[in-house]
This record gives sequence, structure tokens and C-alpha cells, in this order.
Amino acid sequence: MRRTRLFMIVALLTLWPAITAAQAPSPEERLGAAAAKWSADKPTAYEFTLRLVCFCPVLALSREPIVFRVEDGKPSFVSGESVVAKAFGSPTGMDKYATVERQFDFIRLELAKRHYRMEVQYDQNLGFPTLIAIDPERNVADDEITLRIEGFRVLVR
Repeated sequence: MRRTRLFMIVALLTLWPAITAAQAPSPEERLGAAAAKWSADKPTAYEFTLRLVCFCPVLALSREPIVFRVEDGKPSFVSGESVVAKAFGSPTGMDKYATVERQFDFIRLELAKRHYRMEVQYDQNLGFPTLIAIDPERNVADDEITLRIEGFRVLVR
């Protein structure tokens, strides 16, 4: 009886990583679930702060936050337009992050690239991304990029 129990415990511990990996949703499935959650209850107007952490000295030295307001799907800057213009040569340099739908598109494109490491976190209630961290190649310095979506506010339901 003892040997059987010991064998079962060893077998379970050996197989546990494979069992849990099979049950965990893929990044694409997580994205699909988050996008569905967002579509089901997305606000008409919302606002958020975008923190971009990368090897981009202009953005790193700026104290002005980059804040987007989205009304009826159309984004505009609340603040940070001049910082973006300095960093990217024009205020459209961050258009791909300016709405939640564009962030989903960006994530979808990046997932297709199969980076060395990519982590995405989503808001549990509305489904919008809260963190997008990408490390394209394993041993390359200064190629990482992290986007943090903070201070999300629903303005109009």
C-alpha cells in the first residue's frame, strides 16, 4: 500500500507540469478572451496614461505623462503630445497604442513574431491591456520595450 501511494505521488509530481501546461490558455486565447470582454462592455469614452519603458532617452527624461482620451473610438492627447513628437519625430509615433482596440492589434502582431519573451496582462473587469512587455531577442541589450497602461478611467459608459 505504501509503495503504491509513493508511486502515485511521484507520478503526479512528474506529470504535474505537463498537466498544468495543457490547461493554461495560450497567449492568443488570453488575448481573445480579453478582447471579447472589452467588446462586451467597452465604454463610449475613456482615458488612460501610457508609460513606455524602453531605451528611448527623450521619453525616459520627460516628466510629462502621455495621456490619451478616446471618444467614440477616436483618440486624442490630453498630455504628452510634445514628448511623443520629440521622441518619434511626430505626434503620431504612438498611434498604435492610442486606443484599446489598437493595443489589441499591436499585441496580435507581436504574438505572431514569436519573441524571446513576451508578457501581457489584462484588466480583470474590462479586459483592456495593463502591461505589454516584449524582449525580442535573448542576448541583445536595449531592445526590450514595456508598455504600462495606468490610470484607466471610464468617462462615459
